[in-house]
Amino acid sequence: MFLKLVKTDFKYHSRSFFMVVMSVLLANILMLSSKGLVLSLKESESLKIVKTFLIAIAVMFLIIAVFGTIVMITKVFNNKCVSSESYLTYSLPVKRYYHIWSNLIISTVWSVIILVLSGLSAMLWIYVWSGKDSLVNWIRDIQKMFFSDGFSTFSCIFTSICGVFSGLFLIYLCISVVNTSVLKHRPLMMGVLAYIVIFYFQNKVISEFLKFCQNYFDLDCLEHTMAVNFLISGSVCIVFGIIYYILLLHTINKKLEVD
Repeated sequence: MFLKLVKTDFKYHSRSFFMVVMSVLLANILMLSSKGLVLSLKESESLKIVKTFLIAIAVMFLIIAVFGTIVMITKVFNNKCVSSESYLTYSLPVKRYYHIWSNLIISTVWSVIILVLSGLSAMLWIYVWSGKDSLVNWIRDIQKMFFSDGFSTFSCIFTSICGVFSGLFLIYLCISVVNTSVLKHRPLMMGVLAYIVIFYFQNKVISEFLKFCQNYFDLDCLEHTMAVNFLISGSVCIVFGIIYYILLLHTINKKLEVD
């Protein structure tokens, strides 16, 4: 039943997320168009203006894609789980937390798609404007920093996954809290403010815990210091994610009882 729910939700929300993907594709088209103008026309002041304009629009589309993903994640969860229409969602014969995990999976999949497309776009832009050598050097620097060996690769992927999951649960929690009767006044502003404060607190805890581990266990003497720091950060993100999830379930259940 859970897989059927995920499949249905994925199909239902694909059109909204597809518009974000189109923003990334438009950014690449504009960037390639600007390079085509440079190659086909003689250098002039008017050409520089047009080229700069196209590049600025391309970057804007890429930024829109990133923020659009966050907006769509927020919109999908809000409409399905905490808005006035959520009673239709919870009338389905599935457990309530299935809807949370279904939204989490869909949001994660589309976030990964947008991030991969954005990364490929960055590689394409470097290749188009700086040449093959610059792209190769850029890839080598990233590989050396994060994927130099198996342990570093695992720690990087582990921390990324933990960060995405805790981040999504935090977004869901903020949406749920501001939709309760207590915080109905200016929910958007309150939600953004709550996210910023809690996210800052989470990062502060991670930073202080890393300092404690480095001083107590002398992590700087280890061969894979950065990888170990990633693992510690990911582990703390798991703890925060579990806390957000428990509070989220409690908030949603309380809201449904009041409504």
